[in-house]
Amino acid sequence: MNDKDDQPPSQNMTFNETLRLIGEFLEVAFHQILYLRNVYPAGMAFVSAQVPLQMSQEYLMEVHLLDLFEQRKKFNVQVMSSRHPVLTSYIGEVISQSMEEVVKGLAKKLILAVQDNSTIPPKPREHFVFNLQYLVDPIATFENEADRDIRPIAAYGSKADAELHIRAFLIKLNSCNVHLGEPIKQDLTWTTFLELNDSTKEPISEHSKKNDHPPQWIPCDDPDEQTTTSTLSKPEGSDLPSSSLAGSSKRLIPLKSQGLGMIQLQMLVIQHNEKNDNNFQTPGLTTQK
Repeated sequence: MNDKDDQPPSQNMTFNETLRLIGEFLEVAFHQILYLRNVYPAGMAFVSAQVPLQMSQEYLMEVHLLDLFEQRKKFNVQVMSSRHPVLTSYIGEVISQSMEEVVKGLAKKLILAVQDNSTIPPKPREHFVFNLQYLVDPIATFENEADRDIRPIAAYGSKADAELHIRAFLIKLNSCNVHLGEPIKQDLTWTTFLELNDSTKEPISEHSKKNDHPPQWIPCDDPDEQTTTSTLSKPEGSDLPSSSLAGSSKRLIPLKSQGLGMIQLQMLVIQHNEKNDNNFQTPGLTTQK
């Protein structure tokens, strides 16, 4: 028996495995973006427990404080993750409900919008865009939904390959402050937008139906679609300098593009300039590889 016979067969991912992996990456990415861009300032803590302590005949309340974010390792990359149960649960719901529409082939972009909360309505400052493009028709390819869990998709790589690519996405995301400059020193908030393939339809997640409340994302159109598409057409591995959108008021910063299973994932940032804003910086960009 030769060495080739000893090698295990390539484990191509099924449809559902691919979507679960991408959903896991997006959840990690949301935590990391909120930390890196100072939406919740570093050092912010929350009360994790209040414990009554008896001392003689008196009771004192001991308050335990925890930092909002803690360091963890995901996909073999050091990242920051929320430890606040409400925030963690909310991010999980956002990703779960968004991925419902991706699974159905109805959504093409997931956008985390960092906004200036000191204005009414909040002004956009940075849009972290995750463009999800199917390389195969999910409906035509999987007419039988049972196949989504059992039939591997040939020619689109293994789970191990995809996890290596996701690791590269996270490493690139960790460098975003180099391209965007120091985080904005303002009261910030964030919103999740979902760009749909058919803007005339507004799908509602099954989770929302069961709990009788709207989804945790907002449907939107992409006003910069034409410019974005032309910029993202550059091949992976080429130099990807930032591009201006709508004159000098916006900058588009491509971070990475890579096929993950049967989905092409593109990650970029749109930075919105505010005139006369001393907090806005336009740092020089290094060549991206």
